[in-house]
Amino acid sequence: MGIEKLISAATALAMMAAASGQLPRMTRAVQLAQLQLLKESQASRWGRLPIVGISGQYHSGSRSKGRAAHE
Repeated sequence: MGIEKLISAATALAMMAAASGQLPRMTRAVQLAQLQLLKESQASRWGRLPIVGISGQYHSGSRSKGRAAHE
């Protein structure tokens, strides 16, 4: 779908929502969908790679734990 068609469809939907008094409800639905997309794309949901420390041992987690273990 080209961007022009997408813009036309979004404009038509917004006009219909405004005409029927449902624009605030539609705006809220879009905001919730954006929030869900951001939440699902957070880096905390990605897998973690093991970090090789100075001693050559693998560890993961915060750096403060690794430093405390090596000091």
